Amino acid sequence: MDNENEPKFGPGHPRYLESQALGISVDAVRKAQGKKSLNDLIPGTPEFAIAEEEFLRDVLRALGDDPDAMDDDDELGVGAAG
Repeated sequence: MDNENEPKFGPGHPRYLESQALGISVDAVRKAQGKKSLNDLIPGTPEFAIAEEEFLRDVLRALGDDPDAMDDDDELGVGAAG
């Protein structure tokens, strides 16, 4: 639900700095693991799309989720396949 009194997400939002810190932390861990950084790739390329998906999956892991686990509402079963 949208709350008209809450600022839109972006600079000034209470969670903005936390989200930036999370992304920077995940990127640093990925670099330490030898994975590619999105900053080193050209947006719109297949290589970027693959790295972007991997990055988002790593963000989910950092938040304590398992992107490979199938959810109850995952009707297509895409979570289990990866």
